Amino acid sequence: MEKNPRPITIWNLLTHTSGLPREAAAPYCTDNEFPSQQELRELIRTQAVIYRPEKRWKYSNLALSLGGEIVEAVSGEPYGEYVRRRILQPLGMTSSAIGISPVVAAKMAVGYGRRMPDGSRDIRPESDCKAINPAAGLVSTVEDMALFTMLQFREADPDGKQVLSATTLNEMHRVRWLQPDWKCGWGIGFSTWREGETTLVGHGGALAGYRTQTTFSPADKIAVLVLTNSNDGNAGRVAAHAFKLVAPAIKKATGKTEKKEFDPTWSRYAGLYQNSWGTRKCWSATANCSCSARWLRTLARESASSSQSEKAFSGLRVRAAERPLGSSFSSRRMARVQLPGSRSGTTTRAA
Repeated sequence: MEKNPRPITIWNLLTHTSGLPREAAAPYCTDNEFPSQQELRELIRTQAVIYRPEKRWKYSNLALSLGGEIVEAVSGEPYGEYVRRRILQPLGMTSSAIGISPVVAAKMAVGYGRRMPDGSRDIRPESDCKAINPAAGLVSTVEDMALFTMLQFREADPDGKQVLSATTLNEMHRVRWLQPDWKCGWGIGFSTWREGETTLVGHGGALAGYRTQTTFSPADKIAVLVLTNSNDGNAGRVAAHAFKLVAPAIKKATGKTEKKEFDPTWSRYAGLYQNSWGTRKCWSATANCSCSARWLRTLARESASSSQSEKAFSGLRVRAAERPLGSSFSSRRMARVQLPGSRSGTTTRAA
């Protein structure tokens, strides 16, 4: 345990950088007996931070539960009622709720334990998360979670169901804490990671008898939702495999697959360039060098407004002199690039 040199902020609670233990000091993960709010307040007095805030990322259901306490203190109403009134109801998530009630329990799928060697499974009891509801108490359906995920893609809703502004949603999806291996990070309430060239955002869920995973691409506006009712239902693996299979087909069907065509008129600018700072840029007349094409367009934008950038690019004047380079290349190209609208132009030299 480390001494806490500064107070834990709400930002720390929501990004899992508070340093708090993962769970409250009660064995509810094994006996399924969750603490009440009063019990949680008493238990937390016996706990200390594992790390000082922002030293390391550490997932904490305890931190999110304290976040729910803050919502209650500020709003003046129970956490579950606040979420129902401000999120679930506006989005039309009529089959969702925070916590277990007799009405909700009657509609839930039966939760099962892992498959035993003899093929049997035991039925898991329902989990009334009580004070841990802000971290684990959402009961929902695939249809309702689809409505919640659609919110993540919206810039605005003419029907007034936006709930959160596009700016807030972007902040939630943005990486606030990057893991040391740079493979994934954490936003506000969401995990963020890369699969190839695609940035994915999502969150998993796990309670006795249930495993879930929500994964979506904000840029492509594609989501995969997986809800399972067994302890060994590997929802994360299913979601990852489904996204790899489904996303390309959806992008193709909706015309979102961008095929970058190389403009043959750009061949005149192919070469190796160097600016006065020693930075070398290679641009080849192939579709695989889009980064260098973007660099050329950036040069154009530096001397013209955004509406004239393509015109400025097409107006680049290049004076080239050829001289032998050796056996590796047939020639060396030295060029002076004059950007329209600039006083002295931008000089580049092939090396």
